[in-house]
Amino acid sequence: MLDQTYMLDDLINKLKAVPALHGLTADGVRGLKIAKVFRNKEGHGVLPKQQYDASHYRDIEASLASLYAQAFGETLNLRFSLEPNEKGVWEIAP
Repeated sequence: MLDQTYMLDDLINKLKAVPALHGLTADGVRGLKIAKVFRNKEGHGVLPKQQYDASHYRDIEASLASLYAQAFGETLNLRFSLEPNEKGVWEIAP
């Protein structure tokens, strides 16, 4: 039905049902689950300042790169900008 919303957790848990993603590893899903938690936190309350663990963002980057490689056969080179003067990257190559 058009009035239903799918939960991100349900979508993440069903990724292995997508033929192009049969080889998706637990590490490939880890970053997506971290991103889900971040999305939930931001959706329910925003703090003016929050401590972060950069490894969580690196896990999200790795998950997205893995998905691009498996689903699209493309190389995704990405880096989130987390520190002052750090350059973010989002490049896709065949």
